Amino acid sequence: MAGDEPGSDGRRVRYLAAVSRLLMGIPCAGPFHGGQFLTETHFGEASSERMDGDGEPSGVAVRQVTSPTAPFEGLPDHGPRKRPRALIAGVVLVAVLAIPAAIVVSRSLDGEPASAPGPAPTLSIVPPVPTTVDAQQVLESAVIRDYLAGWAAYNEATGLPDGKPVNPDLIALSQYMVGDQLKRVKSFIIGMKADGLTALGQPAEFHPTVVSVQETTAIVRDCYTSTNHIVDAKTHALRDAPGTATVGVESTLQLDAVTGVWKTASAVRKPELCAATS
Repeated sequence: MAGDEPGSDGRRVRYLAAVSRLLMGIPCAGPFHGGQFLTETHFGEASSERMDGDGEPSGVAVRQVTSPTAPFEGLPDHGPRKRPRALIAGVVLVAVLAIPAAIVVSRSLDGEPASAPGPAPTLSIVPPVPTTVDAQQVLESAVIRDYLAGWAAYNEATGLPDGKPVNPDLIALSQYMVGDQLKRVKSFIIGMKADGLTALGQPAEFHPTVVSVQETTAIVRDCYTSTNHIVDAKTHALRDAPGTATVGVESTLQLDAVTGVWKTASAVRKPELCAATS
């Protein structure tokens, strides 16, 4: 370049080469110090001739001590030391790895896909089997359950199955019966107790069917078969007709709003119900 001193280009090139070799931890053939290049091939003491303004030897020998920090003017010289190659290699590695990451971020910011998406994982999902709950069926099952519970209370109160003493005050009677039906059953059992009677034998076999459910009222039709009998409480002597009885009955149940129990409110005999099932 115009205006530069003779030989300045060569010195600049040699300076840059020396700095590069020092950063890499490689011994320099001509370390640079204070504007001078030394002739030693390693760091330490060396002699050189001072160069005059025109780049020619001045004839004055100067003894200099160099170190890796010498190329950087103004930094203190702490004596010979080497720059760790592992540190330099790590810096280079981080820089190399950062390049593709920067490219990915740049592409993402520009709206381009960072990389081609891999295949999506395949999941085997088995859909749950839908279960249909029939509300009407659930309701009718509750009606039948409480209907049979009323008969169980009646059997226990009359002494079934083994002829125990009758009990018109059995709490279960009022739990599953209401109104006229409760009054009639209690009255019948009180009469049995007064006459010294009880019931003996296996409970009846029931076949109830829900005819209708309207809000708090349900109708149940049944044709049951009974083999139990009314007997003398002391001698077990038969007091009713022998044999098996088949009875058709239509019962009306009322839903108790407090307990949620379907209580039998009435029971009417209907022989035709058994004729329909025979």
